[in-house]
Amino acid sequence: MAGSWDALFRYFNQNHGKGSTGYVNGETIAIKINTVNTSSQNKIGSAIDATAETVLGVVEQLVVQAGVPQENIIVYDGGVGTIGSYLFDCILM
Repeated sequence: MAGSWDALFRYFNQNHGKGSTGYVNGETIAIKINTVNTSSQNKIGSAIDATAETVLGVVEQLVVQAGVPQENIIVYDGGVGTIGSYLFDCILM
């Protein structure tokens, strides 16, 4: 898995003028999730949003496999959604 993350970071960096480099300690990784169906701390009905399991899985892979420090990972939703407690509590564990 570590090789896959390295290839992803190298591809991104190469296509953004940073050369063929992997993740460099100190860089911030931002993960934009979809929580458009969450208007308060809980999901609304059965509408599909980001799931805690998926977000936690990606964050865990970044930390364990890619070597990204937790403090350098930002999980956000830039839209109208709210990151409810069903996501927030799971990720902080």
